[in-house]
Amino acid sequence: MVNPVTQDGDPVGLWKDKSGNGFNFLNVNLSQQPTYKTGIMGSEAAILGDGSKTYLHNSTCNIATTTGITIYVVIKAVATSSFQSVFSAYAGAGTATTTPDGWDFETWTSSRWLLDRFDTDTDGLLLSKTAASSDFTQSQIIACSIDLGAGVGKIWVNGGTSSSDTMSDRTHINPTAMRIFARVDSAVEYFGGYLSQVLAYAGPHSTNQVNQILQYLSFRSSIPVAMAT
Repeated sequence: MVNPVTQDGDPVGLWKDKSGNGFNFLNVNLSQQPTYKTGIMGSEAAILGDGSKTYLHNSTCNIATTTGITIYVVIKAVATSSFQSVFSAYAGAGTATTTPDGWDFETWTSSRWLLDRFDTDTDGLLLSKTAASSDFTQSQIIACSIDLGAGVGKIWVNGGTSSSDTMSDRTHINPTAMRIFARVDSAVEYFGGYLSQVLAYAGPHSTNQVNQILQYLSFRSSIPVAMAT
């Protein structure tokens, strides 16, 4: 059952897509719904994952791109562990190796943000970046951009200097399902923490575009960022 959110502490069974594409995230199981929290990042509200069972799912994803993808998240980790999936996408069911063509943005080793773009060979994209603050549980704005044409991906934590990686498989990205706070393939690696914004764009963003959106998200969430390079 999905009821409208009216106050702090309410369960969130539906997170509506504001892009107009209808990529809404849903979970009708009350015991697995994240929690709505107010005033987490500046005046922004957020959803809270418990790190053990809560997530939201979209099974009608039709994001198809031959050029790449750019993802932004405004986030604050609470429960840290080796791997916790924040925002993932896959083509179908199964595991990441049997159903490539997606991505998994997650925490890694309790101190790094990681974007793994699953592809059809062994030379996949693996982007990782240490959190800008020594405290991994500080609020962060993360930007990740994958350029399939150049075979390069970049990740920024609160702006600043990016980390990058290359890939040999430059075929299209065409996932069929997405999930927030858990991996799509098997609903494992639950994320424990707050998430107030998720933005996904088809195609890679230039550094100038990244800076424009980072500044917008910084203004909304009261999280300081440096100029991305």
